[in-house]
Amino acid sequence: MAKKTSAPPASLLGLGAALLLSAAFLMKPFPLLVFAGLAPLYMLAMRLEPGKSFWEPLEVVGLALAISFYSFHFFESTYIVQGILQAIGLMICFGLFGWMRQQLGERTSTLAIMVFWLAYEYAILKLLPATNFIFLADTFAVRTEWVSWNIHTGYLGAGLWILVANWLIYQGVLVEGIRWPWLAAGLVVIAAPIGYGYLLEGPALTRAATIANYESHEKITFSTNGEWIGRTSAWISVLILLFAAVKSKTKRK
Repeated sequence: MAKKTSAPPASLLGLGAALLLSAAFLMKPFPLLVFAGLAPLYMLAMRLEPGKSFWEPLEVVGLALAISFYSFHFFESTYIVQGILQAIGLMICFGLFGWMRQQLGERTSTLAIMVFWLAYEYAILKLLPATNFIFLADTFAVRTEWVSWNIHTGYLGAGLWILVANWLIYQGVLVEGIRWPWLAAGLVVIAAPIGYGYLLEGPALTRAATIANYESHEKITFSTNGEWIGRTSAWISVLILLFAAVKSKTKRK
């Protein structure tokens, strides 16, 4: 049985997330820390419960993400507002997860955060493609050979990779101390796509090409150019929220 450890304070989790993500964004030639930077945020999400404690973890999530997105552009002052706005958008995603926990119970899985995050990215790509919005996939702008498989998943597929790897690291390290099966699964999920990317021939799908597809106003099919992972996440998000809303109504009766 895994040995239970005392839960770290929200401020420490936020600091850890900010440091890991900022380091990954600043070290673009070797951004491996991005696969651990979101893990503390999953733990903070599990503290989004009704009552006084709801807002503290949500504010810490927002602050950690704002600092991280600001660091993506090497702390240039012109990107402060952008980092804050993007962090607010993701705070809403985490807030929706907290609301879901209130309606559906504490067993609500943090996997829902992945769905909301990818749906948020897809909505920005679809509605505001010309913005300087930072997608998780942008982390590999220098290491495109790691994600040359995104011609099959779409550009946002790398974001799903990051979110899944972080979730496994969270399960393996932060839930009940070190749990080796989860940690091993996380390391495999990190390493396998990198190795597969080196085996593929041809360039990866780039941010510029993806945005150009959405700015062209041409009919984009449900394929690589259609970013099927992001689009599917958006539909699943709608269904999840509708289910939670119905559950909320029935609980009141």
